[in-house]
Amino acid sequence: MLGHIELDNFKREPEPELPKRPPFRMRKFWITAANQAGMPRELEVNRFTLLHYHRLLAKIKLFYAPLNEYVFEKDTRFYSKYNHATMHQFLCSSLYFELECSPNYLYQVNVRFDNCPFEQDIRMMLQTYPLNKRYVEYDTIASVSSFFASIKGEFDQNCFSTLKATVVNE
Repeated sequence: MLGHIELDNFKREPEPELPKRPPFRMRKFWITAANQAGMPRELEVNRFTLLHYHRLLAKIKLFYAPLNEYVFEKDTRFYSKYNHATMHQFLCSSLYFELECSPNYLYQVNVRFDNCPFEQDIRMMLQTYPLNKRYVEYDTIASVSSFFASIKGEFDQNCFSTLKATVVNE
């Protein structure tokens, strides 16, 4: 028979091993946003949003300090195992406060209140430019206090601290 191959005696040559590529890593959105040279207005608004987020965060900490509040705070910009959008998170039993860069490279503040004693004050501060255009009520968390309790075992303990009021002696 013409063209008949005996399969039992057929030995397949091993395929050459391909060089391994490093795993694909998506770039953090804020890094791309910071390098958007063709979008000067968005860059400026992003800078102001970042500045005002940290100013408001400092005031929030001052509100909670006299209560000796146990808080979670993490700067996730350089933490590669975290999601690509989140830049900074602050969380306590009654407030979720987060800065993120959206996939369209705009910074925004996500906030969620859960019986927060300072809700009105914080809402008033969120009405200043540019935060008034860049904050979102974060409704994906049903209860901030239960979410806060659930993350206690997930993160390194150096992300948690107790805010304390400082007394200035004159």
